[in-house]
Amino acid sequence: LYTSALPERSHDPYLHFYLGELYQRTGEVRKAEAALRTALSLAPDLEGAWLRLASLLHERGETREAVALLEEATARLDHAVPLLVRLGVLEALLPDVTRALATLDRAARIAPLSPEVWRAKGDILLAQGAYPEAIEAFSRLVSLRPDDPSAHFSLGLALFKGGDLPGARDHLERALRGTKDPRQAQIARRLIESLPPDGQETGNGIR
Repeated sequence: LYTSALPERSHDPYLHFYLGELYQRTGEVRKAEAALRTALSLAPDLEGAWLRLASLLHERGETREAVALLEEATARLDHAVPLLVRLGVLEALLPDVTRALATLDRAARIAPLSPEVWRAKGDILLAQGAYPEAIEAFSRLVSLRPDDPSAHFSLGLALFKGGDLPGARDHLERALRGTKDPRQAQIARRLIESLPPDGQETGNGIR
């Protein structure tokens, strides 16, 4: 359907964007890349096309190229928080954690109420073993998404690793009650079962 419309709508960036998505889903990677680059040549402010192309490059093992692409995108669209979050996540995979955290701090200054900023920052900090900072980031996430089981799971995991066992139990139990993610449920259940009996944990009281 989209390809049949190309002759009449060859200058429509959204058509090329949707073609790129379609080709990526069907595994036609080169065609997907060409369509997405055409979309961006026609509409350089098309945020979704930048994100989709970066995702395609990363999936192809070209993470550095994806980072360079998103640096170009964020220079152009300097307040596009989803682009900054994705850039920070990919920078952490290089790995360039200092740069990644600086990118996410930039995103947080633009959109301090964006849950995805704090989720990404918390994930990176947790992976680095920076537990107090991860707890702080995930606490911000939970304050923004109090009914999100995955937010409670992340905070509970950070609290567990940081040694606040009462806080960990609280948030892991909240996660377990609401999650539909079998992997998170399995981990939460295992961690809860490893804790001392309720009321006998020791911790630093961080919630």
